[in-house]
Amino acid sequence: MITQFLHTRMRYVILFAFLAFALPVYAQQWQPIGLQDKDTRGFYTSPHSGAMFAGTNDGIYRSTNSGGTWERVLTTQLLFASWRFAATSQDTIFASGSFDRLARSFDGGVTWEEFDSEMVLQELGVIKGM
Repeated sequence: MITQFLHTRMRYVILFAFLAFALPVYAQQWQPIGLQDKDTRGFYTSPHSGAMFAGTNDGIYRSTNSGGTWERVLTTQLLFASWRFAATSQDTIFASGSFDRLARSFDGGVTWEEFDSEMVLQELGVIKGM
């Protein structure tokens, strides 16, 4: 009976040792990828293509390989405080930044055009919720 008690107790000690010492080692396996020198202020992953978009302090970047490499797809001269993204279809993505600036892409985020938000709000009336 004492042997069984010690055996059970030893299992808990081994489990505790694993959790206390091995898990922090696994947690250190996170590695930063791409855009390390950019101030990322918004992030979006397309549910249709899996492409990732990062709104940064100097524009929008796109990655098609899980963040391994990034290409800038929209350059902006404004320092946006934040970016928000919304897709209205598989190919149409809208991005809104501070200072009432909007950008849109009709080809799944490959190319972007920047435009005045007031014009769009008057025409569409649906982007206001972004």
